[in-house]
Amino acid sequence: MREGACRSGTRHFSIRHACATLSVRNKSSAVSTEADIKIFALSDITRRIAEVLEPARSKRFWVRAELGEISEKNGHLYGTLLEMEQGKQVARMSFSLWRNDRARIAAAFERAGLAFELKAGMKIVLYCQLNFHPVFGLSLQAVDADPRFVLGELELRRREIIERLRARGDHERNKALLVPRLPLRIGLITSRESAAYFDVIQTLRNGGFAFRVSLTDATMQGEKAEQSILDALAALAPLDLDLVMLIRGGGSKTDLATLDSERIAQAIAAYRKPVWVAIGHETDSGVLDVVAHSAFKTPTALAEHIVQRFLNAERDAVIAQERLQRAWAHVLGMHQLRMREDSIGIQQGSRKMAELARSELRTCMERLRRSVAERTHAELRALDTDARDMHAGLREALRRRETTILDARRRMYLLASGALSLQAQALGQQRTRLSPVRIASAIESARRALGQAEHRADAARTRAVRQRRTRLAALAATLHASALLERLRGQRNVLEQQGNVLRAHDPQRVLERGYAIVRDERDSAIRGVGALVAGQSVRMEMHDGTASATINNKEERDERTRTEL
Repeated sequence: MREGACRSGTRHFSIRHACATLSVRNKSSAVSTEADIKIFALSDITRRIAEVLEPARSKRFWVRAELGEISEKNGHLYGTLLEMEQGKQVARMSFSLWRNDRARIAAAFERAGLAFELKAGMKIVLYCQLNFHPVFGLSLQAVDADPRFVLGELELRRREIIERLRARGDHERNKALLVPRLPLRIGLITSRESAAYFDVIQTLRNGGFAFRVSLTDATMQGEKAEQSILDALAALAPLDLDLVMLIRGGGSKTDLATLDSERIAQAIAAYRKPVWVAIGHETDSGVLDVVAHSAFKTPTALAEHIVQRFLNAERDAVIAQERLQRAWAHVLGMHQLRMREDSIGIQQGSRKMAELARSELRTCMERLRRSVAERTHAELRALDTDARDMHAGLREALRRRETTILDARRRMYLLASGALSLQAQALGQQRTRLSPVRIASAIESARRALGQAEHRADAARTRAVRQRRTRLAALAATLHASALLERLRGQRNVLEQQGNVLRAHDPQRVLERGYAIVRDERDSAIRGVGALVAGQSVRMEMHDGTASATINNKEERDERTRTEL
């Protein structure tokens, strides 16, 4: 410092004047002659300097300078004050700040909403007084500081930029953008060789999720940092990203001041994607922190926040799955109850249908037996009277029996068709809740009853004919038994074919071939890929049970309309 000045009332003091006075006194006290040379002790010199400076020590004055080296001991601060011109040091002086004065100044700054932190490189205005010590020499003792200058030029510039951004509303523009709950596609702007890059990448990898990070290497300090970051933002703009991260590790205020750029802040404010920043500020908020969508203290904290979003979503999914399982168990229990009730109803209906079929068969067989007996007596009478009448009677009896059998077959067919139609309708309504095994059992019981009836009819007809004439018995067995058996076999074949058709169209048989029915949350069948959406929960119904799934992707058969989720 070239010159320090202070004002106390109307009195002024100049350090130059004090030094000049000391020089004059020395010349008058130490006159050098060849005959007599007087030598002063160093303590005499320091004492004389102290005497000269004594009037100035009571004076206080404001000093503007740049902070050099600073150290702390027992709460006291010691350092140097510098004055620089065009990068050259033109003045230098030591200073001290006692602990009590430091606490008082810090309290005053705190009341003003500022932090009193002295660091090298700051420009500051201190309220000082001269202090001279015989050992440590001349120094300044600071007793107060001007808050307007403690922040330094960089801090003042940063605050001015923030005020302009707030006045234009730029601090809210990027914050209005929506961030997906699970951001997987991430753009990253940082130096590829920085520790911040490796910390973020490692944290994301340790999370165990499939993040897709698009890195744009950028210079994060120095003169080229501003344009490099702007170029990186422009390079990431066309990509399909969920958000962009701008990160840098910690550093000095001078290094971090490079990122307090109004151009970068305006670019982030106008960016079409959410921008998250982590510049490494520990306490203060930088310019980019104000305009960004979200700001974090460190790059690692940013990466941990993203991973935590996925962990929270995973936890919520587990809770939702548990709730869905409980709900599905309840629904399944209700369906099982309905199935048991429907099964009981089908069993009862099958028994009734079988009873009706057996009753109809007994009626038909009784009618057939009486008809055979009547025709047999008629033929015997015809044979006894006239051979020609016998043949005529046989032909008439055959025709009548054929008619009777045709009528019986039509009734049996109508009855069986009606019963099968009712069963098919019931099966269609109940879907897979009904088992076709019971229907097949009922059909098999009816088939056995028909066989038994056929056997009894054959036996009765054989016994009746044998009691008459052997010839008539043989003829009746040949003409009538064969026809009756053939028709009964035809009827049985029809029933078997209808049963096979029912079994072939049984949904359970289709599922056993490897097919599945996909249903939505309303238990409605999904008939095409177009009805599916990403993230939708579905239920797959197979022949041996059900399974739940979530739609991650879909692919339609038409290549022109293929969609990938």
